[in-house]
Amino acid sequence: MVIQLPSQKNNKEIVAEDPLFSATLLQIFPLSRILHFSILFLLLTNVSICQTSKLPDLQIGLHYWAVDFVDPGFLLTADYPLAGKQRGEKIKYLVGNFDIGFYNKDRSHSGINFSPGLSFRSILIPTGRFIDLKLNLGFQRSIYAGDVFEVDNQGRVFKSKDAGQNLFMPQVSFRFGKDWRFTHQKKFGWNLGVGLFARFLVNNVPVPGLFLTGGINYYLNPNPRSYEP
Repeated sequence: MVIQLPSQKNNKEIVAEDPLFSATLLQIFPLSRILHFSILFLLLTNVSICQTSKLPDLQIGLHYWAVDFVDPGFLLTADYPLAGKQRGEKIKYLVGNFDIGFYNKDRSHSGINFSPGLSFRSILIPTGRFIDLKLNLGFQRSIYAGDVFEVDNQGRVFKSKDAGQNLFMPQVSFRFGKDWRFTHQKKFGWNLGVGLFARFLVNNVPVPGLFLTGGINYYLNPNPRSYEP
């Protein structure tokens, strides 16, 4: 249970929306606008695929997401090489990322995440093994695991309709895995990763944490970008 204190704005105040929160990116990019941009990005991607005879080298993944190593969740990921260059038996990529995630922290909260970002990837051609460093700007809608109550200026307690909080949640992670297009001529692969995040701001302070990821990937194009056999 969360008790919220009164304010002069509409006779109530939500504790999650602290004064420092106005300095975060969520005041500039509301969560609803981020969701609209996400849908627009996916629609434009589908249009571009339909308008070209050559499929883009888009990687789509379904991953398990263990927040703080123990809290269960999942990630839907999209990775698209923006640039690549082959040097000998290695290909270096700059990859654009977009992740949609969900996790549940028992008796605390659930989180819905939208995370655009970039990664720097290196693939070893003979084996298809790769490593990358991934940087994401995460935006989270946090939903409390319990009833939230407010107190107005007259001292009346009532149940809040807004039992959640918008947060800025940047992430950095290291991943490794394998692209089976190089070894099995299959449009699949896998990767595992470990990362660090911070949630801004929870009760006026940033809350850091760790996470693990792991799952499978599907590639739309059987031919990797910038690969010359």
